[in-house]
Amino acid sequence: MDIKKIKKIVKSTLQKNLITIDKMYDEDNTTYVISNAIILIIDHDKQVINLCFHITMKPDVASLVSLMLTKINYTMVINSSFIQDENGRVIDGEEAEDFFRQNITNSIVKDFINSQNQLHVLNMITPENSSIN
Repeated sequence: MDIKKIKKIVKSTLQKNLITIDKMYDEDNTTYVISNAIILIIDHDKQVINLCFHITMKPDVASLVSLMLTKINYTMVINSSFIQDENGRVIDGEEAEDFFRQNITNSIVKDFINSQNQLHVLNMITPENSSIN
């Protein structure tokens, strides 16, 4: 299968799954596809597609994308999930899972503290010190 047709299948597959391609380029007979949801590295010499999904990618979408890419008839390798930190550094594997869990925990704690602060402020308001009369 020629590279143009492969790129067309990739673009169509990602578009149908509402995944926007941030960057697509070729280097040394390898096509790289970068988005916020998936990283594809397609080695045309070895006929291998390497897939990395964002850690928040829903399993049904990941499965559908994988199945749709089988039209290319290359060996498919699904690698570890990835996430980016606040500096844009890509983290993968267990480190990505730990980073993601820590972000969720921090978000829950932050939301709880904000909620408690709001309740405290509301409880401090009495008819005597309220500006609503």
